[in-house]
Amino acid sequence: MWTKLRRSRKAVTVAEAFEYRLAPNVSLATMDGESRAMLLDARRGGRYYQLDELGARIWDQVAAGATIARIVDAIAAEYDAPREAVEADARGFLQRMLEFRVVVAA
Repeated sequence: MWTKLRRSRKAVTVAEAFEYRLAPNVSLATMDGESRAMLLDARRGGRYYQLDELGARIWDQVAAGATIARIVDAIAAEYDAPREAVEADARGFLQRMLEFRVVVAA
């Protein structure tokens, strides 16, 4: 799903101190309650990104303006998962979202 999209030409990295938020013209739509979600990007002809349950939970934290540390703490506690594994997944997710310009650092 991610490899078909054109990435930003600028190098981006997930930074500890930044809070993240939706980029302009991107909105979130949920389906089946909160178990499935899609990000809709109006800038790119209505392109969408489907999120799994964990992606949707990370996205909830992003929408609340959380830093990477707050995102990791919340998800690790909610899923009773090792913090290191959650951090790797969350950083990878945010990195892809930054590359595709779906999220921006606040």
